[in-house]
Amino acid sequence: MPSSQHNAEVPISAFNAEQIDLMYGLEPVYEPGSEHRECPISVWLEVCCPHCWRSYGSEFELGHSTQQRIEDCPNCCGAIELTFEPEDEDGHYRLGVERAY
Repeated sequence: MPSSQHNAEVPISAFNAEQIDLMYGLEPVYEPGSEHRECPISVWLEVCCPHCWRSYGSEFELGHSTQQRIEDCPNCCGAIELTFEPEDEDGHYRLGVERAY
């Protein structure tokens, strides 16, 4: 009778977070204080188009310096210049919206 070898089961606590994510097919999660797994955190803000005055959502990343970009309004295709300033010491952020030509 052939001898059967049993692999010792490894407790889940022996794995790190990246190994567990890989085993279960999970997306990385933002974990404060863990730079090697740091994911950008973003916020969706409502933008009011200065051309047609309709609103739409736009995504901005927190924790970075001032972001400036030009987007087309999804409603009227008008060019919009967006200036996003990340959180200040009070936890507020600022979004500047202007017509871009």
